[in-house]
Amino acid sequence: MFACVLLPDHLHCIWTLPHGDDDFPIRWANVKRIFSKNWIAAGHAAMPVSANAHRHRQRGVWQARYWEHRIRDEGELFAYRDYIHLNPVKHGLVHHPVEWAWSSVHRHLRMGWLAPDWTAWTPIRVDDVGEPS
Repeated sequence: MFACVLLPDHLHCIWTLPHGDDDFPIRWANVKRIFSKNWIAAGHAAMPVSANAHRHRQRGVWQARYWEHRIRDEGELFAYRDYIHLNPVKHGLVHHPVEWAWSSVHRHLRMGWLAPDWTAWTPIRVDDVGEPS
């Protein structure tokens, strides 16, 4: 996982999958299953679900859908990385990305993959609507 941020109501991440493997659905199903099991076992509550969701053994921890995008080049990779790391700021949870504990921004800074002042020169702005183009 190259980049990731976990927010109260959603998650963004960038994965590198093995060559020839694009099975996003099974990976997301596994992430959701393992996280939900541990979340509930730790005493956290799930939101109520519909009767149909209950019949399909869905818990009220994750939304049923997800959005995937295949990153085509290095410029797009870094744009999405910056968008992910700025997401807690965009949603008003913190004033600066490093204030959010559940983000790979800390690893990227520690590894030198981001400069300490990267928010001053990234082309992604927190008031952007939608995803990076």
